[in-house]
This record gives sequence, structure tokens and C-alpha cells, in this order.
Amino acid sequence: MKVKTIVNIRNGWFDDEINEFIKGKHVIDIKFSSFFDEIEGASFSALIMYEEIGI
Repeated sequence: MKVKTIVNIRNGWFDDEINEFIKGKHVIDIKFSSFFDEIEGASFSALIMYEEIGI
């Protein structure tokens, strides 16, 4: 099992980045988190647990 952390401040781009990363992988689980502060705004993160397919 491997893990990948993705962090982004734009919700639409965040979804696109996750979808692109998980192509061709067996996803075990995805843990999401979000944070908001008045200076930076919203940020989103995901911890993706996965296995490579065919390895």
C-alpha cells in the first residue's frame, strides 16, 4: 500500500487533481480535510491510500 497527499486551495482544481491521480490505481481509501482562515481562505487536503495496478 502507498499513500499520496494532495493539497489545494481551489475546490474544482482539487477534484481534478484527485481524479487524475487515481486513474489506473486501486484506491483503498480517501480521507478528506478542509480548513478556512481569514487570510488564506479555504484549503482542502486529501490523503489517498492506494495500490498500483499490475505491479
